[in-house]
Amino acid sequence: MAEKKTTNCPCGKEIEVPFVNGEYDTCNIICPECKRHSTGGNFRTGEITSWMTQKDLNRANEEYQRQLFDADCNEWYGRGEW
Repeated sequence: MAEKKTTNCPCGKEIEVPFVNGEYDTCNIICPECKRHSTGGNFRTGEITSWMTQKDLNRANEEYQRQLFDADCNEWYGRGEW
């Protein structure tokens, strides 16, 4: 069994890092206080290296969806039609 690890959200809340399938899940933690999402870390040590607010995460997902749409348009309607 792995050692229990905790991390601190930027808001100050202490959160336990889950251990799943032999590694720490550092990308799926949501702070119960401020709703920030962990967005990266070390799977072996359980260290969280970055956090995003829901607003920033939504903005990043919207940009990703826009890029997917642009790629689909290039695929279906021909390349280079700018």
